[in-house]
Amino acid sequence: MGIKDYGLKILFLRSFQLILLLVLVFCLYSVFDLNSRDIFKFKSLFFGGLLVFFPLFVYRISNEIKNDKTAILIIFIISLLFLGSWNFYVKPTPINDYGVLWDGAKQILNGTFSDRAFKKDDYFCFYNFQIGYATWLAFLLKIFNHNLSLIVFFEGIVISLTNVVLYKSARLYLPIQASVVSCFCFLFFPFVFLGSGILNNQHECLLLEAIAIFLVLNNAKKLNANSISFFVGIILCIANILRPTAIVVLLACVFFQLIDKNSIKKGILNAGIIIFSYFVTYKLFDLVFIYSGLAPYGIMTSNLWFKLMLGLTGNGVTEQRTTSALYTNLYYDLKHFGFNYELYKQEAQKAVLNLFTQDK
Repeated sequence: MGIKDYGLKILFLRSFQLILLLVLVFCLYSVFDLNSRDIFKFKSLFFGGLLVFFPLFVYRISNEIKNDKTAILIIFIISLLFLGSWNFYVKPTPINDYGVLWDGAKQILNGTFSDRAFKKDDYFCFYNFQIGYATWLAFLLKIFNHNLSLIVFFEGIVISLTNVVLYKSARLYLPIQASVVSCFCFLFFPFVFLGSGILNNQHECLLLEAIAIFLVLNNAKKLNANSISFFVGIILCIANILRPTAIVVLLACVFFQLIDKNSIKKGILNAGIIIFSYFVTYKLFDLVFIYSGLAPYGIMTSNLWFKLMLGLTGNGVTEQRTTSALYTNLYYDLKHFGFNYELYKQEAQKAVLNLFTQDK
């Protein structure tokens, strides 16, 4: 390669890096500008400005890491320090939906929660899948003696461990440097650290999902490891109890097994084991919550038709907007139908079908 060609290559790389940096700055400004008018005000915009320099820092140190043990230690420490800095800086408190979950957790501890779970017009009745996380939060409240700072620190550990698991997953296919950079992409995603600590119920769920994905990917390299698939189903069921989005990861893991290139028989067997262990665990948890009096009919019931309406139109059946965490689109829809869940379901089905059948 001549000097001229080498110079053009360097110019191209530097230009490309500059464009990526500008895109990152623009995205961060957009995200944090929105939040500057919301819960974190100007603090989030300031912190976002500092965040621009972190990818450059991570890229530099990734070139100096020579082994996996060092990488894991550095990833964990940087993740914990980064999240600790954010939480110390903004001092988050339970708000919006998470304020409702916080109150529900305290009621579970003092034995008054069942009254809410069985009331047709209560948040925990029509969003009954939230009972799982409220129960977990009650456990954390008990363990940490209602100390919000300790719970926030615990959540930081959870996210940091998630980052380590993502690194291990990436290492199955990528060199050390690329794996380090890729796992920090997760940490620096604004909504991960914006909601770190008690403000978000996604962190334990994400850790469990990451573990399940790692086990599936690692299992694909082994000839006989059917027992791993059994644990994957259990892990994803628990993750789904904490946050229902885990069902997407379950489907991904099942389909991944079905396209196993090494053995079609092994892939089908593992997929079946995952589905079996998931639903057995799901039924057992449902029975526990029902017999404990924390839920009237289990905790996996989902408002499918409302979600379809919300996703397709941005509104509920009655098109009444959410006014608070307790009084949402779904609350106003159910109120319109006298909290008759079956009648609401029928009308929501009609509304969704009309979206596809009405004349243009």
